[in-house]
Amino acid sequence: MGAHVPLLHNNNIMANLRPKDLSKLGFTDNITRSLITTIVAKNYKHQSNGEISELLTALKNDPGGYAAHPELGKIAQSMVSEERECTFKSFDLLTTSRTLKVYGAREIEYSAKQQMETAMSLPISVQGALMPDAHAGYGLPIGGVLATAGAIVPYAVGVD
Repeated sequence: MGAHVPLLHNNNIMANLRPKDLSKLGFTDNITRSLITTIVAKNYKHQSNGEISELLTALKNDPGGYAAHPELGKIAQSMVSEERECTFKSFDLLTTSRTLKVYGAREIEYSAKQQMETAMSLPISVQGALMPDAHAGYGLPIGGVLATAGAIVPYAVGVD
């Protein structure tokens, strides 16, 4: 017997086909793992653990060979990435930053002030504020408030 990665713990596939098992086989994309779980539970519930492992390993090694397969085609297509052209827009920082109100400036870390100054130079910035307990965050300082025009900034919310 060769090396075998146990995929399932018993024959009840729906209860035991886990993302962790699929990761061990090299399936790390969440969409692909979800497809595998659904398709295997529906179409391969009477196959042994070894058969399913072998099938998924073969699929992983040659997704193009399974593109027209009636059950596994969707999985194969999710694994084959198509190149597509994306256009990106680049913006320059403003030469003068927008209005920033600072409360308790003496108590605020220098790095938090620098982060906020950079944020205030973004073209989408309208105005901002730093609270007395502000300190460095991921995108904005924790305790920083940024008003923007026509934009949502995912890292503009900090967590202590």
